[in-house]
Amino acid sequence: MHLLAKNLNLPTAFVEFRHAATHEGLPSIEVLRVFANRGLKWLADNYWAGVGEVGETPVKGLEQAKSAVLAWRRARRENPLRRITAGDSSVEGKVVAGVVKECVGICKDEEGIEALIEALLAEKALVPGGRGKEKMMKGAKMLWTPLLGELEKLVPGFVRQLVDAIVEILKASEELSSTLLRVAGVAQDVEQQTPDEEFVQAISTWARYLTDKKQTAAGAVGAGIDIEMLVRGILLQPNKTTMLLLTHLLTEYPQLKPKYQALAELAALNVGSQSTVLKPKEKRSLEDLEAEIDSFEERFRRVQHQRLKPKAVEVVNTVAEARNAGKWKRWEGNWIPKPLGII
Repeated sequence: MHLLAKNLNLPTAFVEFRHAATHEGLPSIEVLRVFANRGLKWLADNYWAGVGEVGETPVKGLEQAKSAVLAWRRARRENPLRRITAGDSSVEGKVVAGVVKECVGICKDEEGIEALIEALLAEKALVPGGRGKEKMMKGAKMLWTPLLGELEKLVPGFVRQLVDAIVEILKASEELSSTLLRVAGVAQDVEQQTPDEEFVQAISTWARYLTDKKQTAAGAVGAGIDIEMLVRGILLQPNKTTMLLLTHLLTEYPQLKPKYQALAELAALNVGSQSTVLKPKEKRSLEDLEAEIDSFEERFRRVQHQRLKPKAVEVVNTVAEARNAGKWKRWEGNWIPKPLGII
C-alpha cells in the first residue's frame, strides 16, 4: 500500500489513516472531517486540476497568490521594519503597494482567500525555510505582520480565517506526525524533530502570536479573531499541540477560565498535556488513573461509613479511667453515706 501511495504521489498519512480506521479504532468525527477535506483537496490538486477547465481556476489563483507572497518577501526582507505609508513613491513603496493590491484582488471570493492562505502557510512564507525554524520566527513576524495588517484592514476577517486554517492543521498534526515517524522508523525525541514537526511548531507559534491580547485589540492585526470560538473548537478536538494553544488562550484571556477551565482540565488529562496553566502533574497511564480513582472511592466510602455509624455512649468503668478522662476525681476524705445539708 505504501509503494502504491508513493507511485500515486499520495501522502502516506492517508494510508496509515485508512489502516487505523479499518483495523483499529474508528477515529472521531472531527478527525474524519479533517482527513476528508484533505482527501478532497488532494483530488482537486492531483486529478481535477488536469481535467478540462474545472480545476484550472483554483490552481491559477494559487499560483498568483504564491507569486504575490514571493514578491512581498523579496521587497521587504532587506528592511522589514520600514513602515507602510500611503503614497510612498519609492521603488519599495510602489512594489509593496502593488503586492497589497494584488492580494486584495485575489481575495475577491472565498476561493481566492483560501488560495492566499495556502500560499502564506507554505514554507518560505510565514514559515521560514530550512531547519531551525523556531529560531527564525522573530524575523518572520517582523516581515509578514505588516502584510497581514493591511489585509485585515482591506479584507476584514482575513486573519481570523488564517488562524482557523492554522488550527485545522494543528488538529490533524498529531496523527500526521505519528504516522510520519512510524513510517520512517524514527523514535519520537524532542531533540530529533522531523521537518513536519518543525513546520507544525512554527505555525503554532504564529497562532499564539496572532491571538496575543495586544494583537486582538481594536485596530490590531488580529482584531477580528473570535477567541471564544477558537477555545470551543480546540476543546472539541484536543491534542498535545492544540492544548498548548489553549493554555496560551486561557492565560491571555483569564475571563474565559470560569467558563472553560473544567473542560480544559478534562481535555488536558485526556491528551496528557504538560500545560502549566491546566496543571496536570505528569503524563500517566489510564490504568494508573483508574487505580487512583478506585482508591479514592474506597477511602470515601470508609469515611461515609464512619460518619453514618451511631456513636457508642462512653461508660467510665473504673476510678482511674474517670480520673484520666478528667470527668471526676476520687474523694480523699472520709466516706459519708449522705453529705450534710443535702435534702
